[in-house]
Amino acid sequence: MNKAQLLQEVEALTFAQCSRRMVDFGRLSLTDPQLAQTLADLAAGPFYERFLALQACYGSRDGALVFTSLSDPSACMRRLAVKLVALTCNQEQQQQALQVVPRELRASLIRSLLHHDLQAPLMSSYIS
Repeated sequence: MNKAQLLQEVEALTFAQCSRRMVDFGRLSLTDPQLAQTLADLAAGPFYERFLALQACYGSRDGALVFTSLSDPSACMRRLAVKLVALTCNQEQQQQALQVVPRELRASLIRSLLHHDLQAPLMSSYIS
């Protein structure tokens, strides 16, 4: 399935249905290189396409895309990426995320990491 086909498919869906579809699409992309390429194409597109690609990370667990999205021009994308860091990023990416995430989102990121039982030494310098 290419980007145009996926966009056409999700166009008729409600937000909840679209979100579920993108999570499923993310899972499927783990074993299908064509679907993985479709997600890469979405991630390079305008806001709506980047948003869909980031939603797919709930299924694909693509930490690299989540980490990149922490620096997205859109505040909406950055907020969603913060929610995904603990679920998708490895420990090195999580450490880097604490350094690059905008100050106004750092507390949310720390709460999310703590909620997902991230090891305390990683955040000791951020909690005071």
